[in-house]
Amino acid sequence: GRSGQAYNLGSSEQTTLGNAARLVASKFNPNLTVVRPTIATKAGALSTFMPHIEKVDGLIGFNALFKLDDAITRTVEWQMLDKWDRKGR
Repeated sequence: GRSGQAYNLGSSEQTTLGNAARLVASKFNPNLTVVRPTIATKAGALSTFMPHIEKVDGLIGFNALFKLDDAITRTVEWQMLDKWDRKGR
């Protein structure tokens, strides 16, 4: 990439913020409940999210190796291992 440029990385899977939060929470503790605050939404507000990867795809031919669920699982496992390592085994 070019210095000073931002690049989005991810898969082309669409998800909602709530679903992503529930997925992350379930990986740390299946008994966690994600609470969604009740807020008014503007007309036309986005309810699903998907990273815009065309910029990085055009630059280096980026292709996501993992589905969202797998990527979150691997990230949580890495985080838990790192936390364990910092405690001095």
